[in-house]
Amino acid sequence: MSGTDAGGPAEGQPFVVDFNVDPNVNAHQFSDRPRNIHRPQEIAEFSYDEDHQIHLDARSLSYYYPPQPLGAEHNIYLDKGVESFRRLDDTQDSHLTGLLAAIMGMEKKQNQKTNAHFIAYRGMITNLLAMPYQRLDEWAMNATFYDGTIFIEEDKAAKFEKKAREAGQQDRGPGQQRRETLQYYYGFKFETLYTIPDIWDNVSRDEIESRDDKVVSNYAQYCSIVKTGVGNIDMVIGGEVDCIWDSKIEGAKHHNYVELKTTEWLDENRLPPQQWQRKMLNYDRRKLKYWAQSYLIGCPTVIVGKKDTDGHIHMPLEVLKTNNIPAAVRNTSGAWNSVVCVQTLGAFLEWLDSHIRDSSGVWKLVKYRNNSMIRLIHIEPTGTGEILTDEFKAHRLVLAQSSLLARLERHPLAEEAGGGGGGGDKMDTDDGDGGGGGDKMDTET
Repeated sequence: MSGTDAGGPAEGQPFVVDFNVDPNVNAHQFSDRPRNIHRPQEIAEFSYDEDHQIHLDARSLSYYYPPQPLGAEHNIYLDKGVESFRRLDDTQDSHLTGLLAAIMGMEKKQNQKTNAHFIAYRGMITNLLAMPYQRLDEWAMNATFYDGTIFIEEDKAAKFEKKAREAGQQDRGPGQQRRETLQYYYGFKFETLYTIPDIWDNVSRDEIESRDDKVVSNYAQYCSIVKTGVGNIDMVIGGEVDCIWDSKIEGAKHHNYVELKTTEWLDENRLPPQQWQRKMLNYDRRKLKYWAQSYLIGCPTVIVGKKDTDGHIHMPLEVLKTNNIPAAVRNTSGAWNSVVCVQTLGAFLEWLDSHIRDSSGVWKLVKYRNNSMIRLIHIEPTGTGEILTDEFKAHRLVLAQSSLLARLERHPLAEEAGGGGGGGDKMDTDDGDGGGGGDKMDTET
């Protein structure tokens, strides 16, 4: 195992331990581990509406539909409407609120607890899956153990400190600030142009053809919650979904979701050979996050729009099949290996579980820039910090009490004393799901 004790805590000092994610170190050490995650199965969902209020349904799910009429896509400029962009204030830390609300809703319907080693948003698990090849990444997460599960969230305070530090090191005049705003805006404009709010039959022609004039907003979001895992580790992951290819079938475990991306348009005829090769290598590296984000929630398709410096989209769009991305990269640059990513993730989660399970308090996971070590620090001896809501903890307490009463009623002595306790018609609170069984999601071709 690549975990190391960082010297051991001195008296009164926090516990600190490191895990090495360097692929050159771990490629052989973890080679006997599972090469794929369990195929993700959707278990719940939720939406944020245009007021950013939570609803436990799919009302904010969008549907993929290219610009109309035919040929209009050749005149798409992603900078249009940036001045009226309705941008959500992301400085407010909502922690795991939406994810926990959806899990509560599901558990109340089923009258049973969701069993998993880890519960987190996709962004955190994406970082962990990609970490062997993301040496320059810098991030921090908070984690706590509660009611049989380790909950992980982004440390937003650390994220904003990093942004402020980087901003202070750069000359950010009006021009630079506008470029940063545009880079952020392009992706949401692309989504607005290539999606509609319902199936085609339920959307007017005027709404379809006027998307270029629509105010772009990132308030409304749709989130799919899946159960997956790697090896013996089960995970429940919530991830935002950009749109769906066809239609959503109620109760289905798998859907034709689509991830929409924008990237730099590259013209081989206009670039020196070395610069072209360097940019294509960078694009292959970027595909690691494309793959990881979609792979973790079972999204089968990634559609990429190529934009130039003026925000003009060049045709055709690139359609990537998630499970084919690793082989395509392996056959070009070999910039990363999906098997190493999955095997390292499995080993890391087992290591993390061994330190946090049955503990109290709050832990911090830290990855420093230009470093292959992940550091785990025990930062608070008690409580769950702000990771879990009081409502969720109260709900779990009620669920545990209900489970205990049901088990007592099923016990032979309870039946004898209570005249049968209403028979055996009670629901067991242990679903024994096992993270999707042996159904693996293969990414190798």
